[in-house]
Amino acid sequence: MILITGANGFLGRRLCEIFEEYKIDFRAAYRSIESPMKHQIGVGDISSSTDWSKALDSISTIVHCAGRAHVVKESAHDPAAEFFRVNVEGTSNLAMQAALSGVKRFIFISSIKVMGDYNKLSRPFTEVDNCLPDDDYGLSKLEAEHILKEISADGEMEYAIIRPPLIYGPGVKANLRSLINAVKSSKYLPFRLLNEKRSFVYVDNLVDFIINVIKETKVVNSEFFVTDNDDLSLYELVSMIRSELSSNSKIIPIPRWALYLVFCLMRKRGLIPRLLMPLTLNIERAKKQFNWSPPYSVSYGYKKTLEEFKK
Repeated sequence: MILITGANGFLGRRLCEIFEEYKIDFRAAYRSIESPMKHQIGVGDISSSTDWSKALDSISTIVHCAGRAHVVKESAHDPAAEFFRVNVEGTSNLAMQAALSGVKRFIFISSIKVMGDYNKLSRPFTEVDNCLPDDDYGLSKLEAEHILKEISADGEMEYAIIRPPLIYGPGVKANLRSLINAVKSSKYLPFRLLNEKRSFVYVDNLVDFIINVIKETKVVNSEFFVTDNDDLSLYELVSMIRSELSSNSKIIPIPRWALYLVFCLMRKRGLIPRLLMPLTLNIERAKKQFNWSPPYSVSYGYKKTLEEFKK
């Protein structure tokens, strides 16, 4: 049986839907459930003291999606401490209990943020590149990766670490939702000259890869990048969204230096790497080790995403 943590999150929900559709035997862990139904179990707040014993009963594989996500508008008094409590201590506690309970494979959904906010070597990231996270979220995910490897080295539990870029699909929130809203409602969009490529992954492509990792019979014990294998510039992405929404907005040419200055004056420096810098990933390891390729194209993924938005 497979345990999915963070089952109420964007990726966790979709995993549960597809596992249900494919009749894959699973258990979905939520922080709280008033009246648990089939496949569901409540585990409480995720930290170093979470008791996973009931959730881990008869589990052979874990897909650990739960964690404190990267947020643009931070509300925590001490964000670094919160990321450490949930992402590091919470993951460490689960991995330790999983190893002791006989779990055979621990699939950890990390983040490309462990590598940094943009390509610093003018080429796509590979899994062997040095990890240089630029924020507390990336640091917490990287520390969790290290601890998982240490725990796995002491026993028979394997690990697979997946580092996705921005995940999108029907119901997506946060930055991409804001961009879609901007394309729909803004008269002018200053993205015509932004041609730096960025990697994305459609949620069903990511789920398909996770299923391949679950089914793999050979020892895994490695990190993997997963994308749609078709990178887009911000201009290309906005153009695609604009066309699908039949938006009347105009994409105008504003120099990068001008946008950089505007973001600095607005005290939104965090937008600079996300909008003005490239972030691409090489997925050859994932493709070769699992004989895998993304089953859905990037155009299909965004079509499905925007169909839901229009509804």
